[in-house]
Amino acid sequence: MNSQTIATADWHETLYRWLSAPLLLTVIGALLINYLIPEITAKSQRSKEALETKASIVRDMTQATTAAVGTSRLVAMDVIKKEEVEEERRNATQQAAFNEGLQSWELDSADIGSRLEAYFRKTSPTVSSEWRKYAETATDVYFLSSTGLPDREARIARVQDYLAAVGRPGISDPDWRQIRDGDAVDRTAKFRAA
Repeated sequence: MNSQTIATADWHETLYRWLSAPLLLTVIGALLINYLIPEITAKSQRSKEALETKASIVRDMTQATTAAVGTSRLVAMDVIKKEEVEEERRNATQQAAFNEGLQSWELDSADIGSRLEAYFRKTSPTVSSEWRKYAETATDVYFLSSTGLPDREARIARVQDYLAAVGRPGISDPDWRQIRDGDAVDRTAKFRAA
C-alpha cells in the first residue's frame, strides 16, 4: 500500500470515530431540535398568519366598500325615509343616515389603510397609496349620492380621472349628465341607474 492510501484510510477511520461519537450526535440532535426545526415551524406559522392577515384585509375592504356603496345608494334613491312626514324631518333623517354612513366608511377605510401600510410597507409600498386613491374616489362617489353638493363637478372629474387611471374609463358607462345634474333632476329610475 502506498502512503497516500494509508493516510486516506486513517482519515476515514478518524472521521468515522469522530462522527459516531455519542456526544457529537447529541449536539447535532440538540441543534436540530432547538434551532432548525423551530425556525422551519416558525416560517410556516408566519406564512399562515400572513395569508390570514391578507384574507382579513381583503374581507374588510369588501365589507367597508359594500356598506358605503349601499348607504349612498339608499340615500340617492330616497329609500332611507319613505314615510309621508314633513320635508324638514325627512331631510334630517336622510342627513343622519348619510353622515353615519360617511363616518363609518372613513373610519373603516382609515383602518384598512393603516393596516396595509403596516403590513405591506416593505414588500409592496404602493399598496397603501393605491388604497388611499381608491378610498378618496369611493368617498367622492359617496358624496355624489347627495344633493346640494357645491363641488359636484370636481368630484365627478376626480372619479373619471381615477377610472381612466386604473384602465376603466367606461366602467358601466354611467350617464355622467344625470350624475352632474343630480340636484336638478328627480330621483328617478334613470338617475338611480346612472
